[in-house]
Amino acid sequence: MLDRTEAVFARDQELESIGLQVPQVTKIMAELKGRGYPVKTCLTVEQAVAQLLPLVRKGDDRA
Repeated sequence: MLDRTEAVFARDQELESIGLQVPQVTKIMAELKGRGYPVKTCLTVEQAVAQLLPLVRKGDDRA
């Protein structure tokens, strides 16, 4: 897997299938995305906070 770090970690299920782990924040954001929230894959807590704060302030805004 040769790509940007964000693109590699976005393939979390594939990585886990070969025994690798992704950052916990990446797993959480993938779960939220899977539940319909308009979020992107994140590698850092700071990136996640930047995306989640507007959603929390606005209320439930699933795509």
